[in-house]
Amino acid sequence: MNEIYLAKNHLMIKTEYKDPEMHRHSAAHILISLKGPVRFQVDGQEMTGFGAVIPSGLPHTVCGALDEEGKPFSMPSLLLFLFDETTFVAQCIRESRLITEKQAQTVLQWYRDMRETPDAAAAYPSFLRQVLKELGLSDVKVVIGGGDTGNDCQGTALRQ
Repeated sequence: MNEIYLAKNHLMIKTEYKDPEMHRHSAAHILISLKGPVRFQVDGQEMTGFGAVIPSGLPHTVCGALDEEGKPFSMPSLLLFLFDETTFVAQCIRESRLITEKQAQTVLQWYRDMRETPDAAAAYPSFLRQVLKELGLSDVKVVIGGGDTGNDCQGTALRQ
């Protein structure tokens, strides 16, 4: 099942990544694996980790989840945050870096907690703030709705 959380200037998708060709676009990424380490290719460099932060405009792809021996075995399931390049978050993401296993596990627990609330869309702004803080982007202003704090509007959740 895919899930999409839409906000004014970004979205979060829980999805199985279908191993696209190398591509680039006008969105900064935060990718977090739901099932262990995955391989990322970013701007000609291969990285393996539990997630990655990727600036807008860099060529990139996700190559697949790895088994215990480091061999690809499946398409990764990810939480994928896409931030419009004009956002404060995107402007703070200037270079690619991996997300640690501990950070990924922390974010995934917060994600599960958010989903268990009666209104996940209402809980999303708080979840996003926690994620940004955990990843060292805590000084970033988050716009969920029309204001600049995220407190004035709720996210929209779609589950398919």
